[in-house]
Amino acid sequence: MGQLGTTIAHCAKPALGLGTSLCSGIDASTAARFPRGDAGVIRTNHPVFVMGHLALYPRRALELCGLDASGSDVPARYDELFAAGKECIEDTDGSHPGLEDVLACWQASTESAIARLPEADDDILAQENPIEGFRSRAPTIGDAANFLMNSHAMFHLGQLSAWRRAMGLASIS
Repeated sequence: MGQLGTTIAHCAKPALGLGTSLCSGIDASTAARFPRGDAGVIRTNHPVFVMGHLALYPRRALELCGLDASGSDVPARYDELFAAGKECIEDTDGSHPGLEDVLACWQASTESAIARLPEADDDILAQENPIEGFRSRAPTIGDAANFLMNSHAMFHLGQLSAWRRAMGLASIS
């Protein structure tokens, strides 16, 4: 057990609570839709995309740390719909999973990572990030795991907060 993994896990707990709160009160029929304003469609990441995207990365954080990633699995099609670089598209034909499904996957994968990250050895977390294109932002494995569990999550949860407001929903704070 290491201190760095414990710290990363501890810092991820607020994101778990925030994401769950941000999804409350969202009508399932609008959760994969873009807001509309005076100027037309507002192309922003919608809740289904945000939560489906975030569900992918706790597993990757665990794998980077050399930890058991069981319990953080998501359906294979999540990569097709929500992986980094994928464009958020409005779901007009029911081809996306529902908000309840993506939220449950994100919660389970995040809870799994929070439970396991304290097992990460500090020496492993101090090693160079093996993902070359990601190394400039996250030089070590610990930096990468911290980014995936915290900064990345909060960035996208901010998008979800803005989507809520654009859809006329109240602030959760």
